[in-house]
Amino acid sequence: MYTFNLSPVETSPQNPASTNTDDSGIDTSGGRRKSELESCLVCGAPTKGIHFQVLSCRACSAFFRRSVKAKKVYRCRRGNRNCDLNKPPNGKPICRFCRLQKCSAVGMRIDATTVDDPAPVASTIRDSGSSSPEANTEKLSQLQYAFSKLREEVCPQGPIPTAETYNKIVLYPFQEEFARKSAEMMMSCDPFVDLPPEDKWKIFQHSWPLIYHIERQFSSCEIFGYDINDHRSLLTKEIAVDYTKSGVYINGMDPQKLEELMKFCFPLKQAMTDMLHNPIKQLLLTQFEICYIVGLIMFSVHEVKGLSEETKQMGEQIVDQFSTELHNYYVYELKMNNYAARHAKLIRLISCAQQVAISIKDHMMMARVFDIFVTDVYDSELYE
Repeated sequence: MYTFNLSPVETSPQNPASTNTDDSGIDTSGGRRKSELESCLVCGAPTKGIHFQVLSCRACSAFFRRSVKAKKVYRCRRGNRNCDLNKPPNGKPICRFCRLQKCSAVGMRIDATTVDDPAPVASTIRDSGSSSPEANTEKLSQLQYAFSKLREEVCPQGPIPTAETYNKIVLYPFQEEFARKSAEMMMSCDPFVDLPPEDKWKIFQHSWPLIYHIERQFSSCEIFGYDINDHRSLLTKEIAVDYTKSGVYINGMDPQKLEELMKFCFPLKQAMTDMLHNPIKQLLLTQFEICYIVGLIMFSVHEVKGLSEETKQMGEQIVDQFSTELHNYYVYELKMNNYAARHAKLIRLISCAQQVAISIKDHMMMARVFDIFVTDVYDSELYE
């Protein structure tokens, strides 16, 4: 039996100060608003908002908030640390390293959001199911921080060579460890912590295999690059393989039986390549997008059977909030007004991951029935 500690774990530090600001730190008291547009002190774009007590546009303030709360580390695009933020090259997003440096240089501070003016009475009258923009971004920031901690635990910290041969059995203990780390990640998110224990368990069983398959392919692309003809993939934290070259062995297994197993599992490798590996390479997924996908996997609860109505309603609210954050990311940071096709491809990745997970479980059950290979991992309580 596999035991998981589903008690709350430490999350990213939160600002305890009470604020009267919007999600980007804008003063809602109205005392600083102007009718005439001025220039953002960071990128020079027209703006009339005061964000984090600095005259800045919504895009720069949202970028600063996400970068600081998620503890992002960037590299200068040109290497000179002096990029022109007013004229992005060929319409591409401006250099993130120089942008964050400029935000700090002009005086932006996460803790500089408290104001003394009382909040307007109207701002306290909200629908019972709604949340403030600050609370919305806090939920996504929690997930970003927790997912980055997960990847620190399951990804190599330096270059990793490709194994000429590997023992297939080592994959299963790593999957169990990944499941445990996934449980810790989920318990770092306040909306998940507040769920009934039985609903937590059902969502965990449904979510972690999908997160596992997508994270492995995403991390493989980050480590080995985005060449479609490069078939290297991250198997565990210590082992990377090339599925077209690396040999497979299982201690104590008859070679003829092993060859039969490899032929039996070949469709799974092909499905993984066609449905996840290549699409993720073609999309060039960003860190923000992969966190959005993980959030949808966790809180798109309509596919999980037996959940309470309260959990279903909570899931819908969280998905709506995450979708709003993705919209802001595309429109204000990536300057991408028409992102419908890309968003559809993100959603399709989740469906593909689910198909891959189901196919693997079915193949392992058939392998047992036909006396090819026996493993009890897929019969454990880790899976639905």
